Amino acid sequence: TNPVSNTDYISELAQFNSMNQLTSMNSTLQSMESSQNEATLGSAVSLVGQTVQATGNSFSFTGGNSTQLAYSLPQNANSVALDVYDSSGNLVYNTNLGSQNSGPQMFTWDGLENNGSSAPTGSYTFSVGGTGSNGSAVAGTTYSQATVEGLVNSSSGVEVELSNGSTVPLSSVTNVA
Repeated sequence: TNPVSNTDYISELAQFNSMNQLTSMNSTLQSMESSQNEATLGSAVSLVGQTVQATGNSFSFTGGNSTQLAYSLPQNANSVALDVYDSSGNLVYNTNLGSQNSGPQMFTWDGLENNGSSAPTGSYTFSVGGTGSNGSAVAGTTYSQATVEGLVNSSSGVEVELSNGSTVPLSSVTNVA
């Protein structure tokens, strides 16, 4: 008994059409993202077997050897401390590296723990921090160096599986050795 007006009918048709277009656009964007991830995965295959440096703090240690720990400082620091933790999160080694300039740095850990004993083979993490000239905290960025064992296409993009047991986004790889 109350017929729909032509204006209301046309307005509803336009809304349905807009909804269909948005749904179609969403499907197209998802397809494009999937294709991009597949292309990135294909080009990253050459990294498998290569040693890379990626943002992270994990490293594998083989007892009786030394290992290089890479990090960078965003600004000059009057005092820099480096801490090494075992896989349980226990502090096994720490040292004060003194003052250091901003930029990339390397530290060679000889594998000795604070108590003088040799650290066992296993997985470790490390952190670096310091104090700037005005007393402010200087947070270092740490890097993992490991061999790429595989690649994973996840919902967040392509990820790299490293020999130290960690998985990092491809975008965090900073160098290939």
